[in-house]
This record gives sequence, structure tokens and C-alpha cells, in this order.
Amino acid sequence: MGYRSDVCLCIEKNKASELNARNTMGNVTEAWVLFRDDAGIFEYYEDHNSFLVWSTYGVKWYPDYEDIQAVHKILDDLDAENPNLYGMIRIGEEVDDIEEWGEPWEFGLHVERGFSIG
Repeated sequence: MGYRSDVCLCIEKNKASELNARNTMGNVTEAWVLFRDDAGIFEYYEDHNSFLVWSTYGVKWYPDYEDIQAVHKILDDLDAENPNLYGMIRIGEEVDDIEEWGEPWEFGLHVERGFSIG
């Protein structure tokens, strides 16, 4: 059980490459959460032309979890540098529980609402 969220993170490809290189050198210790060999908290990874996408569904996005703290440290660092380098959206189980970081619209990332019957 527990509260679950869907999360999508987009980072400009050049910045993601820099984060990966700095992770390899040990200079950005939090970046392991994005570049480790197993899937970790992010289940899906996509390479778009100008940016990379990490996404997951049904994850426990609790602030006291180590993986989540690492992601938020990366976001804080990106915010300090330039918030349009990335965009992230978290959608919780509750209808009004949506959070955005960076500038997700720069990557075409947005929330679509709809309904269905049946």
C-alpha cells in the first residue's frame, strides 16, 4: 500500500551528458539515481532529439527516501544554474496533487485530464 505517484523528468541532452560525466568522476554524487545500471526509481528511459526523459508510474515518492532526496538535490542544483534545463511533473493519487519543477512546458511535458465511461 502507500501513496503512489507518477513522475516524468526531462533534461536537456547536453546537461544530462554533463551530469553523467560528473557522476562518473564522482563530482555529482546524487546523479547515480539517473545513471545507475538497474532501473531504480525510474522505470522508463527515452532519448529524444534534444533531451532525455526518465519516467515512472506508481512509485512511492516520499521525501525521506534516499532516491527521492537524490533527485531533488539534482533539481535544486539545476534550479540554481538555469531552471529551463529541465522539467519535471509529479502526479499524485489525489485529483489536485500535481507538482511541477523547472520548466516542463519547454519539453512539451504537461498533464492531460480526461474521463471515460465503462
